Amino acid sequence: MDWWSRYQGAFTLPLPPQKAQQLAAYAGRPIILGMRPEHIHDPAYVPPGLHEHARVQALVSVTERMGSEIYVHLERDGTSFVGRFDPRSSVQTGALAEAVLDMQNMYVFDRETEQALL
Repeated sequence: MDWWSRYQGAFTLPLPPQKAQQLAAYAGRPIILGMRPEHIHDPAYVPPGLHEHARVQALVSVTERMGSEIYVHLERDGTSFVGRFDPRSSVQTGALAEAVLDMQNMYVFDRETEQALL
């Protein structure tokens, strides 16, 4: 099984209009979305000025309390990702949690060629 096949059942997210235009040639085709943990937030502590975002519910598999932040490991439809949440967040391991994804700070890759598209 190749690395990309782990994402067969992945979920979909809305794209900001500008990014959707840039990816128009890939409409209907599977892509890989990459996002750094600092661009995935607890909805109660979203930084000001975040306008292009998507919300997703996921299972919290692990929380790593680091003092000034919490690394929250999330799983949704066979896809896992990590958010860097505010230390005041009340997320709990084993519970469903909502995460806010900063869609302006995403990376997109062609699933077949592994080339960066954004």
